[in-house]
Amino acid sequence: MAAGKGFTGRKVTLTIGGVGSIPIMTKGLAMSNGAVDVTSDTSNGWTTILAEAGVKSVKLSFSGVVENLSLLMSVVQNVSQLYACVLTYPDGSTVTGDFQFGEYSDTGDSGDKYTFDAALASSGAVVFVAGV
Repeated sequence: MAAGKGFTGRKVTLTIGGVGSIPIMTKGLAMSNGAVDVTSDTSNGWTTILAEAGVKSVKLSFSGVVENLSLLMSVVQNVSQLYACVLTYPDGSTVTGDFQFGEYSDTGDSGDKYTFDAALASSGAVVFVAGV
């Protein structure tokens, strides 16, 4: 087994609307290629899926420590909820697109840090560019 492969999560950065200084602790990427069911009587009872995806989507989820509540609330309260986002990996690979700020919650135990969870949903095509 090769040692030293991979990277730590802190080396993956998420920039939302040009702002990259949000105190994010975790971030994630989920992609979906919606299946198109074309099952018919000639499928002999087996599900048949169209080779081309129906609806494609990407979800960016992230969480962190609430350090700047006014910044987070301004994002939530903006009339336009679409933001240009870039997820950048240590090798320079990027996932870029417009994302809608869809989910936000914050919480905290009395003796622990106050944290937030949020998610962004893609709007339009998302572009992956491989790094070096």
